[in-house]
Amino acid sequence: MTLTVDAARNRVFCGDREVVLSRTEYRLLECLARHRGFIMTNNQIIDHVWPDADMGDDHLLHSTINRLRRKLRSGEQYVITRRGIGYGIGVK
Repeated sequence: MTLTVDAARNRVFCGDREVVLSRTEYRLLECLARHRGFIMTNNQIIDHVWPDADMGDDHLLHSTINRLRRKLRSGEQYVITRRGIGYGIGVK
């Protein structure tokens, strides 16, 4: 199933189904989508999504990733985890 991030309209589609995301979930997904094919470190993601958060606030990131994955609820796992490094989309 194709994951589409429509940055012009701030909308996300999983195939034909629109996925309703919070502002934070959308910012996180958009950040990963802009860097498709690369693993972003936790700190890089936190800097982009929560610029005022303390470095090392990984719990906030992990809980938002979990909510995002539940909302995408596809047979495919779009957000890939690289333990000890970070997250990415379109990474093999």
